[in-house]
Amino acid sequence: MYFVVSKMSPFNDNCKNKSIHIPRDEILKGHLTLKVNIIMKMRCFMVDTLATIIFFTVIAACTELFIAGMDPSEVFITRLIMIPMMVLTARPYAIWRDCCFKWTQPNTRLYKTVIDALAFMSFQLPIYIITLAIAGADVNEIISLVISSSLLMLMVSRPFGIYLEYIRRYFKVTSIKQC
Repeated sequence: MYFVVSKMSPFNDNCKNKSIHIPRDEILKGHLTLKVNIIMKMRCFMVDTLATIIFFTVIAACTELFIAGMDPSEVFITRLIMIPMMVLTARPYAIWRDCCFKWTQPNTRLYKTVIDALAFMSFQLPIYIITLAIAGADVNEIISLVISSSLLMLMVSRPFGIYLEYIRRYFKVTSIKQC
């Protein structure tokens, strides 16, 4: 079975329609490839987002409870508020991290740690600064919070990278080559 696709030819002076016969199998194969790509991108999105939400909810909740001394109800509300932000940034960060690793191709543990830290800081700090500004923090508060939170970001960047890679392997998801 063939599908007939009408095509205007720019090389024909009288611009008559030309028909192209495309086998049905070829159209279905292309459609299937598109579907598989969409499914793989959705799986990557879901896995990266799930990993981000679980990891940072646990880390941030422990920090808010035991270091900041927040009440459990405040921690719960804060974590609920942060879920949409994590959903919006999880996959873009994972792509950014993949690109940083692809560009630098680190081959030692120390080099991987440095790249994870640089990728995390270069992606998350601007988002954190914008969030603080929207929340109404003044310049001095933003500077103070960025300096203090940078240490925590440096400490969690490599563990998160290792965790993200583990979750991807567990769910048999590889990063899509988008760099």
